[in-house]
Amino acid sequence: MDKTLKYKELVKNILNYYVEIDRQQPKEGVDYFLVADDVQGHYLWTSLGWSEGKRTRYVHAHLRIHNEKIYIETDLTEKGITTDLLEAGVPKSDIVLAFQEPSVRQYTEFALA
Repeated sequence: MDKTLKYKELVKNILNYYVEIDRQQPKEGVDYFLVADDVQGHYLWTSLGWSEGKRTRYVHAHLRIHNEKIYIETDLTEKGITTDLLEAGVPKSDIVLAFQEPSVRQYTEFALA
């Protein structure tokens, strides 16, 4: 399996794990799901619905696969999806902390882009 396909499957598995945690402790009126676009390489763990009389739309995490790297666009997890990726064997050189400004990325141990 080539690296891009491997990363797509890995990202979907990680995000599905978090979706399932949300589904075990649901907020009434809110649905939790994974949006996966394998063609463009975008993956979102999100929630949508109505809670306490208000509309809720929330992106908990957004990852994308680009140039054989995993870009973390949004990560609002407590532990950090970066940790999940490292534990799964993804090298730091293949993880881009895209939520950080490009000029700051050089000071991390991760890929610039």
